[in-house]
Amino acid sequence: MEDENQEFFELTVATPCLDLLSKISHDFELVVDYDPFEPAEEAIRIHGTWEAKKRARITTLDNAVEATCNGWGYRPAECYRSAFSKAGLGTELERAILNWDIQHSDPGILKRFTQNLLYFSLRCCDRYDTLSAHDILERDQNDWLQPFRNVHTDLSGLLMAADFPIGIRKGLEQQTIYLFRSFLEFSNGKVDCRQHDLGIDYTTSQNASLCASFLGFSYSRQFGRFDPEDMAGALSRSKIFAEQSKPDIPNTLDWGLHMMAYVPIGFPDNYLV
Repeated sequence: MEDENQEFFELTVATPCLDLLSKISHDFELVVDYDPFEPAEEAIRIHGTWEAKKRARITTLDNAVEATCNGWGYRPAECYRSAFSKAGLGTELERAILNWDIQHSDPGILKRFTQNLLYFSLRCCDRYDTLSAHDILERDQNDWLQPFRNVHTDLSGLLMAADFPIGIRKGLEQQTIYLFRSFLEFSNGKVDCRQHDLGIDYTTSQNASLCASFLGFSYSRQFGRFDPEDMAGALSRSKIFAEQSKPDIPNTLDWGLHMMAYVPIGFPDNYLV
């Protein structure tokens, strides 16, 4: 907005007001006659068209994540999700929401989340004495969380190594969001039913390969048979379990069965499909 001296200001509605609006009866509808993804003329004059559009998009994304993840209420969150979907940016918002929920999880949930990512990754390795397995074992919690560190992370670059038929490549980002939301919920993290959009065209092996590509390691074995003793020994050498003795590591067989019940990355041994 501009004042009488043509000074430019950005107008923001305070969070308590949005919380109040979220409690108004369902027959109330707030209509704002402007495109939140388009920058103001003054912003274009100061930053240039390309940079101003980029800033407007980032600001709107940040506001949408704040509304959805930080307790503004159901209605503002749904309004943002609807606006982003109509603008063709629904996946970008869902990715940012997932990253925010992971980064703001309680320490105990983050610990379980990274342990689950470690276990999954080792189950996809042929052997635990390879360079790929060594890289996995050397990662600490910060390393595992790095791909989720920024709400503006672009998944497309992280998924370039994934080998998938052209027909299902369009949904790779949404499928990745669903899979890691499942990992988070398996770790007792925040549940978001709006991200339970499972792509039925993906096999469990493709899902596991997609997760491996996102996490940055080579998918060399299906999430299937493994030696529990070897797995427990490898886990005990990892930075994630560095402070635990071998008997404190969860039962690796049960761990895998419970994980597959939450995340479609494989089937139990001898399961017929």
